[in-house]
Amino acid sequence: LTSYLDNEAAPALVDHIENAKKNGELQQQLAVLSIDRDAVKHAFSSLLPLAPQYTRKAVEQLYAVPAVKWRNASAAALAIAFFISGWGASTWFIGQRQVSWQTQAAAYHSLYVNGTLNTLQNDRAFMEVELERVSAALGKTLKLSDLNAVGELQYKRSQILGFNGRPLIQIAYLSELGTPVVLCIFQNSVEINEPIATRVLEGMSSAGWSKGKFEFLLIGGEDQTLIKQAASRFAAVL
Repeated sequence: LTSYLDNEAAPALVDHIENAKKNGELQQQLAVLSIDRDAVKHAFSSLLPLAPQYTRKAVEQLYAVPAVKWRNASAAALAIAFFISGWGASTWFIGQRQVSWQTQAAAYHSLYVNGTLNTLQNDRAFMEVELERVSAALGKTLKLSDLNAVGELQYKRSQILGFNGRPLIQIAYLSELGTPVVLCIFQNSVEINEPIATRVLEGMSSAGWSKGKFEFLLIGGEDQTLIKQAASRFAAVL
């Protein structure tokens, strides 16, 4: 049910759940598992403007304490004032900082372990159906032969994610050493052509490049040589 709600379920499972949604108990289960994402976003967004106002008010209240009490508690009050000011400022700057889709994808992939993927045993027919669904969402045809272009990486699955209202496709692999590696493809709004550039994200080796309206990120493990070579092969066929 969670894979269905996250738009990650296989087509057959989606059809099965859609047909079974007349069941009152199933509807109740889906309602319990569903998250009102707009409400969560609104709740957190509404907190940001409050931070600076709260900080100024707290400092003014500290200075309003009578002189005798202030002298007795000056050290503690001053420490509290600095703590509140620091917390408010850091919260504000964190909220204002823009997070790239690459950073989000890296944070998500950092949760992967070998056990996340090593039990997946999908046959070719299922993989082809899965890629058709992913290709339709991305607006770009992905062929299984191209995704298997790197012999050191074993294709495991593809799934549809999203960032800022645009599709973000994640294609998961296991390396020969059993390390999870993912190839992410993001649909951009403008055409950009950038060569492969390597860097470390979330402690993992990564390589990113752009071709037309699509941006690519290959990330996983600490073998920068493998990631760079694999990125070159993917860039040649995708």
